[in-house]
Amino acid sequence: GVCSRLAGIGRAAAEQLQAQCGGLKLSARGLDPLDSPEKPRDFLMPGLFRVNYLPAPAGGAAPSLPKSFPEGSVRGVVWMPDRIGVWGRTGNNTYLLSVVTAQTARIGEVREVGTPDELLSELLRSPALPWDQLGEETQIFTAPRLLAVWKVLLMIGLPVALLFETLFQVLLYVMMFAVVFWVMSLRRPNRRPLREVIVLAVYAGFPAMLIGALAVALDLPYLEFNWIYVLGMTGYLMVVMNRLERDRRNPASDV
Repeated sequence: GVCSRLAGIGRAAAEQLQAQCGGLKLSARGLDPLDSPEKPRDFLMPGLFRVNYLPAPAGGAAPSLPKSFPEGSVRGVVWMPDRIGVWGRTGNNTYLLSVVTAQTARIGEVREVGTPDELLSELLRSPALPWDQLGEETQIFTAPRLLAVWKVLLMIGLPVALLFETLFQVLLYVMMFAVVFWVMSLRRPNRRPLREVIVLAVYAGFPAMLIGALAVALDLPYLEFNWIYVLGMTGYLMVVMNRLERDRRNPASDV
């Protein structure tokens, strides 16, 4: 299922961080690799997600990205002890940058820059993360602990994300098929209003939704929620619409 695949991605990412950095160390100084924090890193995580670690330069020199950046990757993170920026490449060969920040008003803010140098400059202009508030406390994150944190995040965030994704898909299918059925009935003298057809489509989708959810929970092969919902809702809606139309034409048949 989705959860097991995401857990596998988290395991591979934790192992890669362990191999490249020996783990992570969080202290008042910042977020650093556990091994050789003075050494820059440039490596790939699962999904071709590029990670660039830039240590605090000695002698006041400015940090710089590798000349090969982004080396074919379309997304990644630039990580410094006191700053973290997540980037993605657009179709116009520009970069979208979102800086991790403690300022609530700027969370989720995305900026577009043209070159890797501009990306780094924008990151350096952003406020430093307030790691100094940790005081003397130091946290060590090795692969097992990183994987445990990933699993906790999955347990918290995955159900919510899947719920919203499923609801969006269901509403999209309901609107699409309701409009199709409504358009097909435009030439009928006593056609039903679009609002009523949408309500019928919502109710017609409940049996298919339950069957699809059960198939996903049991991880049945070749049975996906989308296909089950579309076929089930469409078939049941056709039966309901035909039955209602027949009852309308023969109102005395049920007496």
